[in-house]
Amino acid sequence: MDSIKLDASETPSSQPDDYWEEQLLKSIEKALDVYGPTIKVVLYHVLETQYHLKRGDIPTHVEMFVKALNSFFGVGASRVEISIFRELNGEATVNVGINEKDFVEVLKEARHNLQRKFP
Repeated sequence: MDSIKLDASETPSSQPDDYWEEQLLKSIEKALDVYGPTIKVVLYHVLETQYHLKRGDIPTHVEMFVKALNSFFGVGASRVEISIFRELNGEATVNVGINEKDFVEVLKEARHNLQRKFP
């Protein structure tokens, strides 16, 4: 079982939501880098035109983002999800295997665990 670790003591932001959003977006960027800049640009274009979802809105609309990933990548979406999950590794704590729950639930649990660590 993979886990995600997030150390809130190393957070540059004073707000857990801000830090979570920063880390999730960075993780998505790094995970998409594997597919090249063209795929990343096209995916963000699809997110904006078909889902009305801007890059900065992804952390607050993870369900829509995951839906778009599944539509865009098809059966390969799970590989992207795993890549995002692995990029978050060391950034949040989730005591759940990615195969045991859907990706939206994994992200929600990571966010919740981070928020609990903030004063």
